[in-house]
Amino acid sequence: MLNFTTEKLLGGHSHIETNTSDTLITPTDQSIACLSVRFPLEFDFSNPNAQILVRKQIEHHMRLCTIASSGFDTLFSTVGSEPLLAEAASHFMTESETSPIRELSRHLDKNCINHGKRGELVAVLLIMQARDALSRRSMGERSVNVCQFLETLLGPSFVHTAMTSPSKVHSEDYKKSLADNFNDARIWFNHVLKIRKTKLINVQHLWKFLTRGAMILCANNQPGVDIVIPVCLTGNLLSPLTTTAIIIQVKNSSTFGERIRGYLFDAMDPFEINLFDKGMDPRPIIRMVFALASEVDVVKYADGPPRTTRTTQSSQKLDKYTSYDIWCAGISQKIFPVIRDNEVTPYRQILHLENPHLLIRVNK
Repeated sequence: MLNFTTEKLLGGHSHIETNTSDTLITPTDQSIACLSVRFPLEFDFSNPNAQILVRKQIEHHMRLCTIASSGFDTLFSTVGSEPLLAEAASHFMTESETSPIRELSRHLDKNCINHGKRGELVAVLLIMQARDALSRRSMGERSVNVCQFLETLLGPSFVHTAMTSPSKVHSEDYKKSLADNFNDARIWFNHVLKIRKTKLINVQHLWKFLTRGAMILCANNQPGVDIVIPVCLTGNLLSPLTTTAIIIQVKNSSTFGERIRGYLFDAMDPFEINLFDKGMDPRPIIRMVFALASEVDVVKYADGPPRTTRTTQSSQKLDKYTSYDIWCAGISQKIFPVIRDNEVTPYRQILHLENPHLLIRVNK
């Protein structure tokens, strides 16, 4: 089935045609098709070549046409949430040893692809790279353990964080380490789905994204959060009552460096962003900030206020929710060991495109 799906995605071919005179199906079109079904690529229609590129993606590479003007002069399109297509693209790129970030950096300047504003595209590429690496080690198992995923993403930096207590805690039952509270928690995603309605990041809907294998890129101007990874807290028992999330805010400004900015975590209040309905008993969440433009590479854990075992009025005060807060500053193999040696520069090049005022650091 994967072979058949791959051929449909590549326009009838089983591999990228590097030596071909076919102008209808080119290596560039095939590569963009594989990237598009996994990542929410959008096209800049101020570029005169955009319509041609989109038309070819619709005709030969499974892209969906949503609106067409009379005479087909203007086409609007999207990519559906298709786990099988995404798995075929992932399998194909792994087998052909193709790096998504290198392919994307190669195409950005040439093919009218929007690269975002604040580093969200780089963030989802990093997250997906960690998921793919863990999935390969798990012999292709669909769902993966949350703690194993974070360790794959952050490497040794996560080991200490996994044993820390919550930054905020609302229940005596959750006064445990991240590793204990998320011991049985699992995630599954192989593609990114960009949503248009902010209400969809509520747990009443998040479990549906888990069934589709989708990570969520939030709507434009969504306050407080940019990326949501749905989590099933109790292994295979999936329902709104067992669903929680890893929520991520991405920054691509040198204003945000190694120093933790607590107000960014405060903006990710799960009740304010509508992750949980008011009055619900919330499950623990993991909040992360990616400060990708930081000149210092470091992972920090945001400690909560000191707690004492003495029975006093202050020690009995609990928070509205339980969260583990992680600050990831920089973009390097020190912070994200899933980055390969030949991928550091492409990652930084894309960040530079998103923020031209940044200087591209040379990896030493």
